[in-house]
Amino acid sequence: APFSVTEYLVTDDSGFTYSGRKQLELCFSPTCVRFFQQYLRQQYGDISALNTEYGSRYFEFEEIRPITLDQALRNPALIPLWLDFRLAMERNYTNAYVLCRDAFRAADPAARFGSMGSSASLNSYNAIDFRQITEFQDIAIDYDRVFGGRMQADFSRPDALISMGYYGCYGPNYSREFNRLISWDQLFRGGNLFATWLNLYFYAGMMAFDFSFYDFA
Repeated sequence: APFSVTEYLVTDDSGFTYSGRKQLELCFSPTCVRFFQQYLRQQYGDISALNTEYGSRYFEFEEIRPITLDQALRNPALIPLWLDFRLAMERNYTNAYVLCRDAFRAADPAARFGSMGSSASLNSYNAIDFRQITEFQDIAIDYDRVFGGRMQADFSRPDALISMGYYGCYGPNYSREFNRLISWDQLFRGGNLFATWLNLYFYAGMMAFDFSFYDFA
């Protein structure tokens, strides 16, 4: 069929944590604690190597619990533990993408998988390692921010479809010149995918529901 689905995108404005202006450190659930302990076992191999790195006296990995940044700042000896916790959560979040990709491909082996519109800012709370995530993506669409768009072009696989933003109009941008500028700008920066949205609510996409383009496209 001419409009059959071959690409699957998960997440929009996604992030490991989102709490407005207040940062939340996640995750301390029982499953995340077990994942953290398994991550440490994979990284260090045996508890003596971890104790050498941490200057600690743990007897087994199951004793170790994640900590917050405030706890690490109060006791600098705990900073390596906190850093490993954040790295583990980055891997944990990446694994969520891999789980989704594998689910799509189990139903459709030819599926091209990706994500769009990450709301992640550049801090450890959001647990997003863009290099890790792009390894598993066939499609990468992000907002054209200082880092987001550049990240897609630099980290994505050579065969990936890359868009550094969405094409459409917010507010005053009902301009053919504006939208064509976006196309060329992203092409020269490494983009190879034209991503637009349909006309919805007060956001005006460049494309109508019959897949025709408006005159400002």
